[in-house]
Amino acid sequence: MRIRRRIRRTWVALLVCTLLLGGFGNTANVSAGVAAGESSVSSGAGSAVEDGSASGAAGSAMEESSSEKGGEPGEDSAQGSEASSTVSGGDAMTASDAGEPGAEELDYVLGRPMTEDELRQQRELFDYYVNLGGGIVPPEELPEDNVLPASMREVWGTLPAQYDSRNVNGRNLVPEIRNQNPYGTCWSFSSLACMEINLIKKGLADRNIDLSEFHLAFFSNYSAPDPLGNDGNARSYYDIEQHPLKTSYLDAGGNQVMAAHALMNWKGAVHESLVTRDMAAAGLNAEDSELAYGNDIYYLDNWYRLPAADQAAMKAAIMEYGSVGISYFSDDSYYNYNTAAEYCPDFIGTNHAVTIIGWDDSFRRENFGIQPERDGAWLVRNSWGDWYGQGGYFWLSYEDKSIYEEAYAFEGQRTDTYDNNYQ
Repeated sequence: MRIRRRIRRTWVALLVCTLLLGGFGNTANVSAGVAAGESSVSSGAGSAVEDGSASGAAGSAMEESSSEKGGEPGEDSAQGSEASSTVSGGDAMTASDAGEPGAEELDYVLGRPMTEDELRQQRELFDYYVNLGGGIVPPEELPEDNVLPASMREVWGTLPAQYDSRNVNGRNLVPEIRNQNPYGTCWSFSSLACMEINLIKKGLADRNIDLSEFHLAFFSNYSAPDPLGNDGNARSYYDIEQHPLKTSYLDAGGNQVMAAHALMNWKGAVHESLVTRDMAAAGLNAEDSELAYGNDIYYLDNWYRLPAADQAAMKAAIMEYGSVGISYFSDDSYYNYNTAAEYCPDFIGTNHAVTIIGWDDSFRRENFGIQPERDGAWLVRNSWGDWYGQGGYFWLSYEDKSIYEEAYAFEGQRTDTYDNNYQ
C-alpha cells in the first residue's frame, strides 16, 4: 500500500504540472502509464500458495480415514467439497485495505478455503476430541534433575530456519499418526511418540514401531510388585476422590513426568498388541507383575526437561532426539481450520499434550485466526487421527501463551542393553 500511495502522489504532481503548463494532450498518456504501473505493482504483491505447509507437511488434500489406533466418532468426516471463501468461524475472507494478504495468500491445508460443510465436520470432530476428558494435568512437582545436557548448546548456533523430522536427509523419523479416541490419554500418546521417534532416529526401530499407550497409561496410575518383590502390594496412584466425575484412569489425565517415571521403572514400553484399546477398556490387573514388567521391548534410557520458552533449546532438542513433548490449551476459538494453525494469546493453563517434530521460522502470522506479533511456528503431531489439521499435524505459534513452561525429550534403548535397573 505504501508503493500505491507513492504512485498516486506522483500522478497528482504530474497532473498539476501539466495543467500549469496549459497542456492536456499528454495527461491521458501520463495517467494511463501510472495506472498501468499501479496495476502491475498491485498484481505482483503476492500469489496463491499451493502447498499446505512451508515445511512440506504430508499431503495438502485430506481424505476420510481411520487410524490404526481407533476410528472417528462419525463416519462423515471427509474434506473434499468445492472451494468456499470461509475461514475459522465461518467468516468470509477478503483482502484488507490496510495491506494484509488476501485469502488466496494463506497456507491452506486443502490448497483452498474449506466449504461450510467441511468446516462443520471439522468443528464437530474438534469439539468431540477436545472434550474427551482427562487430558493433561500439571505435574505435582518438577524434578530438579534431568535438565537438558549442557552439551546441547554446541549446536544452538547452527539451527536451520526450517526443520521437519519427517524429512531429515531424506529419512522420515515419524510413525503413522495415532488416535487416542475415546479416552483422555493424550499425555501417554505424546510421551510414546517422543520415544518412538527417538528409536527410529537412532536406528533401533523402523516406522512400523507401535508401542502401547494404554499399557503406559495404566501402569503410570497403578503399581505392581516388580520381579524382585519391590514396590510391595499392588496399589493405585489414582485417587478417585480427587476425580469424582472420572471413574477411570483413562479419563483422569496425566503428564509426561508421570509417563517418564513409569518407563524409568521399566514398566514398559511394550508392543501395542500386548495391551490394546479394547483390553484397557475391559480392565487390567494391577497385580500382574508379568504384564507390568515382563514384556518390555524398549526401555526409556534418558529423559530431559527444557524450558519451553527457550526456542533455541527446543530446536536443539528436536534435532538431537527427534521431537519434544509439550502441553498447551487446545480450543477452536484459537484455531484456524483452513490453515491448521493455532495461537492462544492468553495465559490460561493447558488441557492437551502433543509432540513437536519441527518448526518453520517463516510460517506467516497471517495464517493464524488471532494473529501473533511475529512469524514462526512449531510443527506439531497430534493424536486425534489423520482427519485433523494437515493429515494429523498442525502449526502452533512460537508466541502461544498457553504452552506449559516445560517441554520433555525422551531417549529410548533396546532392552538387551541393561541387566538391572538401579535406582
